[in-house]
Amino acid sequence: MLGNKKTAVGLDIGTHSIKLVQLERKHDQVKLVNYAIQEIFPEGKEYDAEKDNTVEYVSALSDVFKRLKIDPKRLKQIYTSIGGEAVSVKQIKTVSLTEDELESSLRFEARKHLPVGSSEIILDYQILGEDKDQGKIDVLLVVTTRKAYTKHAALLQQIGIKETAPVIDVDSLALVNSYVLLNAVNDDEIVVILNIGATRSVLAIYHRKGLFFTRDIPYGGNHFTHDLMREYDVDFGVGEQIKYDKGIFPQADIDDNDPVTSVKMSRPSISLAEKQTQEMLVDEVRRSLRYYFKESGRNDFSRVLLTGGSAKIHSMDAFLSGQLHLPVSVYNPLEYMNLPGNMGVSEEPQIAQAVGLALRFGE
Repeated sequence: MLGNKKTAVGLDIGTHSIKLVQLERKHDQVKLVNYAIQEIFPEGKEYDAEKDNTVEYVSALSDVFKRLKIDPKRLKQIYTSIGGEAVSVKQIKTVSLTEDELESSLRFEARKHLPVGSSEIILDYQILGEDKDQGKIDVLLVVTTRKAYTKHAALLQQIGIKETAPVIDVDSLALVNSYVLLNAVNDDEIVVILNIGATRSVLAIYHRKGLFFTRDIPYGGNHFTHDLMREYDVDFGVGEQIKYDKGIFPQADIDDNDPVTSVKMSRPSISLAEKQTQEMLVDEVRRSLRYYFKESGRNDFSRVLLTGGSAKIHSMDAFLSGQLHLPVSVYNPLEYMNLPGNMGVSEEPQIAQAVGLALRFGE
């Protein structure tokens, strides 16, 4: 860390932007020292998984550290995370075993979730509880591939971060930490967190005394933008502007002097709620909630919290609440922190994952 064990840096590397958060703990209070969000690609361009984007990532990483005046070479520790198809997080029940036997058993289990060779798997686990009557334990199993882990670590080293500095977590656990480490969560509450990123969404269901569930959903903000591009016949940059300026329910009020609203619509008004992406996102969330009910017997979800850049789309919370019949709100992870008096914060949902990472404070 930055010469002070009470200070921590969280780094969230997405496919659209990089979020860097610096927190400080004083007694039982958490203070936001500073944060920055750096877009990876020039305006109007988007992430392409088929291309090597290393140059753009290294440039954006260097810029975000410069903005916060943090020298990455001097970091003793930094908290970051990986996610996507190369990561699996599952809560499983298994027989009580010795430590060596348990790790061997979990390595076999891990290959069911990531079909790669045993030598290519990196796993970690946490024992959540024990049922002594049945001789079984609940285990949270986290698995990734050595390739994904090494690629992430190598990217950090390109900007001078020491090989020993990164503590690499997984996206879904960082998101959950951003909530449960800042809020008093009742034992009976079941909280759903939906992080809507640029190219994918992460859904996590947290119940302190029950089942933890998380999964990736392959739809994100860029998919909404592509819907608008097709509907309005515009490029990616203008589609992004329409998405954020007009919201989830763009209207047909045309201003000929406005490059965004002067685009020609194919029908008098358009609603993203009618679009395939929107329907598929809702369907995937519903499917996840049904699965959770099937596995746990609980469907009394307390609330849905939205994070990620697309959580800021106007009316996104209201739309999802109407579709899911649950309270939905945009989550502000800074609500229970002390903020610098001269700092205005507008991207609260976008930095949730980075906040959750930094909240680990030297674990």
